[in-house]
Amino acid sequence: GGGQGNPLTSITFPVVIDKALKAAESNGVEPRAQQDDIHLWSDPDEIFGADGTLVTLHADLKAVGLDPDLTQFQLIGTTPDAGANKPAWLTETFIITDPLEAA
Repeated sequence: GGGQGNPLTSITFPVVIDKALKAAESNGVEPRAQQDDIHLWSDPDEIFGADGTLVTLHADLKAVGLDPDLTQFQLIGTTPDAGANKPAWLTETFIITDPLEAA
């Protein structure tokens, strides 16, 4: 990251994470980021697993000198089994049960 409140951080940080986000996108996942809040939208099978986008994104961020805090990661699923293959360290915060919102 960068210094909290530093005006250059809002310009340089997205440049630093851009390559990692584009790599995640090439795997069929839709990454969305607002500064250091990154969201991955896709089928859970694309995100989780040994070669999943979550593992790749984490490694790509570490490669540019970032150290993502795993305790800040959260899973929001659209089905009760969305987190079936999630890593043990990932907290399943919420499951969307409204069929209109889950779609």
